[in-house]
Amino acid sequence: IDLGGGSTGLSIFIKKHMIYADAVRLGGSHVTGDIAAGLQVDRSTAERLKCFHGGVIATGADDRELIEIGGEETGDWDRDRRTISRAELIGIIRPRVEEILEETRARLDAAGFEHLPSQQIVLTGGASQIPGLTELASRMLGAQVRLGRPLRIQGLPQAATGAAQEVEALIADN
Repeated sequence: IDLGGGSTGLSIFIKKHMIYADAVRLGGSHVTGDIAAGLQVDRSTAERLKCFHGGVIATGADDRELIEIGGEETGDWDRDRRTISRAELIGIIRPRVEEILEETRARLDAAGFEHLPSQQIVLTGGASQIPGLTELASRMLGAQVRLGRPLRIQGLPQAATGAAQEVEALIADN
């Protein structure tokens, strides 16, 4: 499952051969849009919040973890500054991630995924890095889930070794 910006792609492989491919028209940029609308901040601020403070599983400590935002649009930090709790941010992120996973589950069910011999799910793409996503996906998709990592190919730049570049590496991994 490739959790990209504008969409979520899913591919089923058996013995290095792709036997099914589909996509859900929701992705990480939809999560960013929800944060921007919910907190009334610009998209770049919302993306930063998602990447640095986001998550999908709240704990008791998240109510006490405060995040300062504001002043990005106007430049007046003192006047526009405010704080939100990490739990509030998770409360915005989780519903959209659940929607993405529910749509993905429907596509996997339609493909007969539950009848395949090995049911391991590999998450890739930028949005796969949201903390807690692996655990939530495992619960919602009813399968073993792990994060994909690209192969360590000598000579690749550092930028090509992150989660967003993993789809090509997965083909060699399966």
